[in-house]
Amino acid sequence: MEIGIYLFLIERDQIVRDRPPRRHDKIYWAHVCSLIPLGIIGAFVIKFRVDYINPDGQCITGIQRPIAIIAVSYDFAINV
Repeated sequence: MEIGIYLFLIERDQIVRDRPPRRHDKIYWAHVCSLIPLGIIGAFVIKFRVDYINPDGQCITGIQRPIAIIAVSYDFAINV
């Protein structure tokens, strides 16, 4: 979902700025390349998920702390 929103904003920026075609625009490619870490983080989130039922019968789901810190830090950095 988040990648879709970022792609929409990149396309909107391209239209508003009225720049050269996408394949020749360095700013466009910088924006697109900034999404590559988001895909990598997404793969790590899927790989290092936590899901189990503890002895009390509670269902625990989520992601491991290091991956959560990386994901939140990258999201903060890209939004600033």
